[in-house]
Amino acid sequence: MTNIVPPIPQINDIVGEFEQEKFEMQKQHTRNIQEILDDTNARLHKMEKEYSQQTTATVSHIICQSADHRHGESSFMPVSRRPPR
Repeated sequence: MTNIVPPIPQINDIVGEFEQEKFEMQKQHTRNIQEILDDTNARLHKMEKEYSQQTTATVSHIICQSADHRHGESSFMPVSRRPPR
């Protein structure tokens, strides 16, 4: 009959290795999540900056249009109609 259960010191060593491996996997998982968060925050910051720039440009355009209309100028061009066929 063969001995199926390893001696106690071997079991403790195996459990210790598994615990160390589990700890390393948790650390790697934490690093991966942090990288995802950092990337997401960078992309969000970029989107907020672009949105702010677009909003500023739009407001500036509206103010210029409003000023032109007050002075009797119009920067709008009438849409030409297609020639009849």
